[in-house]
Amino acid sequence: RPRAVTGNPARTAALLAGYRDDPHIIVLEVGDAYERGDLARAEQLRATFDELAAQWPRWAATVWLTLQVQLAVATADRERCERLRSEVAPLADQWAVLGGGVLTRGPMVLWRAALDAGLDEWDEAIAGFVAATASAEALHARPWVVQARLGLAQALLARAGPGDTTKAAELLDLARREAATLGMRRVRDDADRMATTMLTGAGSRHEGEFVLDGDVWTISFDGVTIRMPDAK
Repeated sequence: RPRAVTGNPARTAALLAGYRDDPHIIVLEVGDAYERGDLARAEQLRATFDELAAQWPRWAATVWLTLQVQLAVATADRERCERLRSEVAPLADQWAVLGGGVLTRGPMVLWRAALDAGLDEWDEAIAGFVAATASAEALHARPWVVQARLGLAQALLARAGPGDTTKAAELLDLARREAATLGMRRVRDDADRMATTMLTGAGSRHEGEFVLDGDVWTISFDGVTIRMPDAK
């Protein structure tokens, strides 16, 4: 299994080295650059990647789309996210599979949900990740169940509505345990970081204000503001 699942960079490097002369290795190179957080390298490979994508037959289109979604979301390219969302939407009930199941990139509804999250459309993203979880569970595709749960937890934490944090904590616990069982170290580490952030409050979307202006206090938190006179 590649690093995207196991978090094993040595195995991925060996795989890439073994197929260096194959022009299609660009697919794994782009994916690996993304997983390592090397977005500059991924963008550097984009021209070659897009050129090869234009030459490939229709049965490979969904796989290419998912890689483009990853890069668009990772680079916070809202314009690209909007464009890709219109391309992914008609495919939401399908899975991204490269000819004969050689490579599987999960349910397309998961990638649509990722785009929704990248555009801060949290309600749509949450609905999409829920649908992706159900789709993966129906096929007993456990790695994609874990990925969908992780995405759902992240979207719930970002929305921060009533009950969202509690539900996110449950999902992160499930994702961590399942990821550990499957050897998905990167996903397990991501879930651990999210859980730590949630517990410490780091990265919270809530902003507060406690300011005295003359003899009036302005107190704001979580979208609610009140004003009251200064008093003992």
